[in-house]
Amino acid sequence: MKLPLRSECASCALGRVSQPGPCPFHDQARPAGSVLLAQGERAKAAWYLREGTALLSSVNEGGDETLCALRGPGSVLGLEALHDRPLEYEAWALSDVVVCRLDAAAFRAWVGDRNSPLGAMLDLSLQEGWQRQHERIALSGRAVVRLARFLLERRRMEAGDRPLAVEQQVVARMLGMRAETLSRALAQLRDAGAIAPHGIQVLDAAVLERLAGSGE
Repeated sequence: MKLPLRSECASCALGRVSQPGPCPFHDQARPAGSVLLAQGERAKAAWYLREGTALLSSVNEGGDETLCALRGPGSVLGLEALHDRPLEYEAWALSDVVVCRLDAAAFRAWVGDRNSPLGAMLDLSLQEGWQRQHERIALSGRAVVRLARFLLERRRMEAGDRPLAVEQQVVARMLGMRAETLSRALAQLRDAGAIAPHGIQVLDAAVLERLAGSGE
């Protein structure tokens, strides 16, 4: 028989799925400016935001901001604790907040067996989220930098250097630039010896790496 929910948890999905028994998340108040998750560190806990507003932000190696987003009540922060991998963003309280916290190890135990259809879909969803974050970052910076990042990512995903068999207009639209801008970027990569004289095929990944990290 399910135990009755506390009144303040009646509308909370975490409290409902924790039945029977008490919810393992523990509520606490945090003042504005409190850091909940730190970029580059592994998540020590998962946080459910009950009241207030949190800010998510990321910066690249040059100190430039690549992500800025708000999260309100009902948001879960720190799902990355399931994978025990470094965080690619920081989360801090933009206002005074009320949060429900669960240590990373207890969070993984609470989520349960990942070798299930639901567990597999959760893992795939997290991977998709990370991929979209990198794709957003890839659209920042100068045209030649964005093109170099794109070619490196495609090379990584396909584990090879096959010619890119799509029209240049498609690549330009994908990278958020005009066709003539893409043509100039391709010419720069060819002059640098990174890609073949004709078509779009990687010749020197090291040169691409240098150009991809050449700044904004």
